[in-house]
Amino acid sequence: TLEADRVEDPEGQDVSYTFTVEAAAGLLSETVQPGVTTAAWTVDPPLLDGEVVCWSVVAVDTTGLASAPSAPWCFAVDLTNEPPSSPRIVSPSDGEMLAQPIELVLRPGIDPEGRAVTHRVAFESPVVVDLFTLDAGVTDAALPALAENTWYTIAVLADDGASTSPWTTSTFLVDSENDPPTAPVLLTPLNGETVPSGSVALTLLAGVDVDDWGAALAHNVVVATSEGVEVASIDAAADAVGLRAEVTLPVGTYAWYAVADDGLGGVGTSEAWTFTVGAAEAPVNDRDPGTPLDDPFALDEGQTGCGCAATGAGGMASAVAVSLVLLMRRRTRR
Repeated sequence: TLEADRVEDPEGQDVSYTFTVEAAAGLLSETVQPGVTTAAWTVDPPLLDGEVVCWSVVAVDTTGLASAPSAPWCFAVDLTNEPPSSPRIVSPSDGEMLAQPIELVLRPGIDPEGRAVTHRVAFESPVVVDLFTLDAGVTDAALPALAENTWYTIAVLADDGASTSPWTTSTFLVDSENDPPTAPVLLTPLNGETVPSGSVALTLLAGVDVDDWGAALAHNVVVATSEGVEVASIDAAADAVGLRAEVTLPVGTYAWYAVADDGLGGVGTSEAWTFTVGAAEAPVNDRDPGTPLDDPFALDEGQTGCGCAATGAGGMASAVAVSLVLLMRRRTRR
């Protein structure tokens, strides 16, 4: 429908309006009687979808005297509504970590026909949960309070009242402050275990960075004597099960623990376990009664031996215990 503003005749005569349309069907023309404030004509035959149409109007009084034609106006015929373009989420950007409060900022979708566009805002979790709608012309809004240390996917679409754009999404992490990692879990040696002398393998499970701020956790293993004197601090490295650190220690009783460090001031510390490094086992005299006397393990007549057989495992353990007590006393006096 074409509409023209009503004009006044200087002599007060009634005025009619002649519309002229230049379209694909040719030159169309129609004269209509004036309305109260406007004159209007619904073009017949109907215009074709996609064609460009130019039109003008002339006012004519009752004597047939016509005004100059209006300036031509042109427009494109669009009988099928096209959806608006998808908006772009400026903030929060995809993969971003943010402290609360969080503000949503959009670059709005645009409607090809020039209609006003609103924006529907929702969360995907995994189904769409509506939050609110931004009125036409509004491109930012504060998000509601969200759970900490949680990933969210926000979704936005443009709506022209008849059709909508595809959803645009952005996934972000809510984390207002750095939280410490969880404590590592000690595996071996078991708490209170005795291990042979030499290289001792200390194994553990890594702590977990609950913030997931991107930096890998560093794990450090600390070994101290039973008197609390630190004797080793080793960076743990990955192995098939978890993490591993190796240290060579003299005979003695030790305490050990592990620390997970996120490099941002957050640390997680395991419980402390103890283990004992024992002496190497002495050779066993396993001489067979039939062994010739010149065998290196044979005893001379009248020789009573070392007493190992008489002492047994309990006597050897007592000797080691006494040695440990003496060693601990000497370290204490130092």
